[in-house]
Amino acid sequence: MVKQSSGEKTSSAIIYSGQCLYYGFVCVTGGVNRTISIYNNTANSGTKVESFTADANKPTDGHSHANPVECNNGLYLEMSGGTVIVFYCPAKFNSDLPRMAI
Repeated sequence: MVKQSSGEKTSSAIIYSGQCLYYGFVCVTGGVNRTISIYNNTANSGTKVESFTADANKPTDGHSHANPVECNNGLYLEMSGGTVIVFYCPAKFNSDLPRMAI
């Protein structure tokens, strides 16, 4: 599987519709604290996978997961400004295999 990028996002958006693996994000802060939330959904509701405040004192800030997070319902980015790039990989999960649910 190859990681994909959402491209530069400057407002909240659906990143992917469908099952995927979420790897993390990077944010260009512009000198302002930025709040980023990622949802296992195609809207800003449902299971919140991550919430992070990017530090205004860093030109770029972000978070990555060594073990990606399974998102069964899509991937949605909610953000409070700046520029964010989300990293993910489309996937098809085998429901017969045991795994940790989020």
